[in-house]
Amino acid sequence: MAAIAKFISYDGGIAFSDTTLKIQLQGEDATYIPIDEVSAIKVVLPQNDAEGSIRVQTATGERYQLFFDADQYKEAVQFKRKFNATAGIKDTPRQRQATGQQRRPRSFLIPAVILGVLIISVILFFVIRGVGASRSAANLDAYKEAVSICRDDINAASLVLGNMTNYESNYLKISGNPSDAMVDAALQWLTENANENRETIDAAYNSIQQQYKDIALTEISGKEAEEIGTSVQEMYDAYISLHDLALMPTGSKDDFDRNSNTYVLTIASASRDLTLFLDGG
Repeated sequence: MAAIAKFISYDGGIAFSDTTLKIQLQGEDATYIPIDEVSAIKVVLPQNDAEGSIRVQTATGERYQLFFDADQYKEAVQFKRKFNATAGIKDTPRQRQATGQQRRPRSFLIPAVILGVLIISVILFFVIRGVGASRSAANLDAYKEAVSICRDDINAASLVLGNMTNYESNYLKISGNPSDAMVDAALQWLTENANENRETIDAAYNSIQQQYKDIALTEISGKEAEEIGTSVQEMYDAYISLHDLALMPTGSKDDFDRNSNTYVLTIASASRDLTLFLDGG
């Protein structure tokens, strides 16, 4: 199987081609699953420097889970997106119903025309209503996809910022007060240990801002969209606060730690809430 994309975790690996997903767990034979039988791939956010995981569920109810280190989260999210893009190439064919038309005797021409007008009117009513419902469903699906991408990007960016605030918290034990030197030291630590720097943090920030702006300006109604909107707003607001705290820290060490923990927990909670609507979990 020529892999389009692959991801290596510490307990195995996962890869896929145009047609097949391959899962290789340590000490076990490889499992090959047709792409059209994969119902979902989820990436679970690492918490408190613990491992994250990629979860695969098939249409027949089988589940697989591969664990990875916290610093592989962004790579895992990218793998999921590539798989979704490949699996999404296959469209579900629309079912169409053909209707026949019979000729009527000439003597029934006028009643037939009236009846035909009535039938066409009724058909048009349901067609228009059906088109409206179809567009509404398509709009909701597009909205969910945009929120899903934004959620994944916020989770990845927050993981970087969370590591940064952890370093700054330790720094405050010695210095006592926030400073530009503390921020510079934290950024240097990120560069050396996580391959992240001010440029990558700013790029993620600008991208997430634009994503959230597009989501917030989307005109879509319904209870489900409303619930999704509330959760993604909570997640975005907490991310912005965490970003500002990491790069422009203020207050005492106790305040810093309390605020950092609050923002991280809010992001994680809102992300879990979105899972119900976006991943069907």
